Amino acid sequence: MEYVGELKALANQMSAREQAKLSQIEKRLTELEEEKALLEARRDLASTANQRALNFQPVLGSDYQCPACWIVDKERAALGPISGEPHKDFFRCSRCNEAFGFVSR
Repeated sequence: MEYVGELKALANQMSAREQAKLSQIEKRLTELEEEKALLEARRDLASTANQRALNFQPVLGSDYQCPACWIVDKERAALGPISGEPHKDFFRCSRCNEAFGFVSR
């Protein structure tokens, strides 16, 4: 049993290394829990996208509405006109910045 003391010292060193990892592990677990919550929220929104498409109102008041904000995030946002091309009108969302082009009528 001549190595008992050395083995005990090695065990203590290894334990200290593992303890040093603990805060990083706890931080990563918290990050993963937050990411999981975000993914679950995105899943819930995605699972109801078809219903939102059925209920989409292209015009509210005097504003065209952004379909991307409504379908993806269940948020209402107005589209504002931006410069277009001949025979094409362009609109940009005030919330997500998505642009849409339509043939002029």
